[in-house]
Amino acid sequence: QKSTAEASRKKVDTSRRFGRPVVTQIEPAPKFWRAEEYHQRYLQKRGKSHCAI
Repeated sequence: QKSTAEASRKKVDTSRRFGRPVVTQIEPAPKFWRAEEYHQRYLQKRGKSHCAI
């Protein structure tokens, strides 16, 4: 994922789309902790198709 993120950042940066250099830092992802079972498929379990943010 790191190489993909860096390539994407470079592509946007060299396009000069925003007129300034891209300064987003790409860092290693921390350890991923899977949520407890009661969090899985939360909307499906409650008969909903989406939630508002």
